[in-house]
Amino acid sequence: MARQAPLSGVTIGRVMLLCPRCRHAYRGSQRVCPRDEAVLVAPATVDSRIGTVIGNHKLVDMLGTGGMGAVYLGEHIYIGTRAAIKILHEQHAAESDAVTRLLQEARAAAAIGHGNIVAVSDFGETHDGLAYIVMEYVEGRPLDALLEESAPLPLFRAINIVNQIGSALGAAHQKGIVHRDLKPENVMLGDFGEVYVLDWGIAKVLHGHETPLDDTIDLPGDSPATRAGTVLGTPSYMAPERRHGDADPRSDVFALGVILNEMLSDEATLSIAPELVAIVERACKVSSNIRRSCRCTISARRPTASSTSR
Repeated sequence: MARQAPLSGVTIGRVMLLCPRCRHAYRGSQRVCPRDEAVLVAPATVDSRIGTVIGNHKLVDMLGTGGMGAVYLGEHIYIGTRAAIKILHEQHAAESDAVTRLLQEARAAAAIGHGNIVAVSDFGETHDGLAYIVMEYVEGRPLDALLEESAPLPLFRAINIVNQIGSALGAAHQKGIVHRDLKPENVMLGDFGEVYVLDWGIAKVLHGHETPLDDTIDLPGDSPATRAGTVLGTPSYMAPERRHGDADPRSDVFALGVILNEMLSDEATLSIAPELVAIVERACKVSSNIRRSCRCTISARRPTASSTSR
C-alpha cells in the first residue's frame, strides 16, 4: 500500500533532503517535493542553523523535521561525540504548551531510564529563545520508513521489535507513565537490531505516582476546561475509549497491537467494528459510574500492561 514519504513527526536517523519552499524533509529516493514540485536540496543550503553552536554542540546536518520542531546532528565541540538535538520551530517559541511538551519529553526519558528509550542529556534555550533538548544519537531509521519499504515484515522480526517496544512500555508503566502517542514514527530502529521508543512529549502520569513529570504533566489538552473536543495522540492508533480522553497503560498496549498488525499485514489501521465504537462512545456520554463500567468492559478484552514486559 502507498505511504506518505514526508515525515509526520520529528525523527532521529540518517540525513534527509529538504524542500526549499515548504521546508518538509524527505527520506529515501525522493528527489522532488510532491507538495510544490520543488527540487529537494541538502539542508545546509537552506537552513542557517547548520554550522552554528548550541551549548557544547555544533550543528552539522539535519536529521528530520516535523510540525513542532527539527532535529539536527550535533558534534560536541570539545570531545567530538555525536548527539541529536531537537529544536522547536520559531512559530512555537512563545507557546508555553510546546515548551512544556519538550521539557516533559526530557523528564520522561530521564524518569524511566530504560535501554529502549532514547536518553536525553540536556535541555536549554538557543541564543534566539528557542527551547531545545540534547538526545542520544541513534544510527538507524524509524519504523515507518522500514514499513514504507518492506512491509509486511517477517514474523520473527516483528516479534523482536514488539518485544523491545513492550520492554520500554513496561518500564514506563511501572513508573506510572503512559506514552499516549505510540506509532511507527515514534519507534527508532538501530542498525544493530536495537529498538527505541521516542517522543514522550504528551506522556501522562497516572494518579498516585510521583515522578519528575508531576509539575508539567497537565497540558492544556488535559485540563477540564479544554478537554472537550480535544484528544491528544494519533487517531489511527487510539483505543476506542481514547476518543474521550481516557488513557492508562492499556491504551499503549492497544497501540502496540495496532503496530504489530501493521508490521504483519501492511495495514495502517486495525479494523474495529463500528458497532463497538458506537457502544463505547454512547456509554462514555453518560454518568461517571457507567463510564467506569465501560472501561472495565473494554479492558476485559484487552491484555494488561504487564504483558508488554514479558
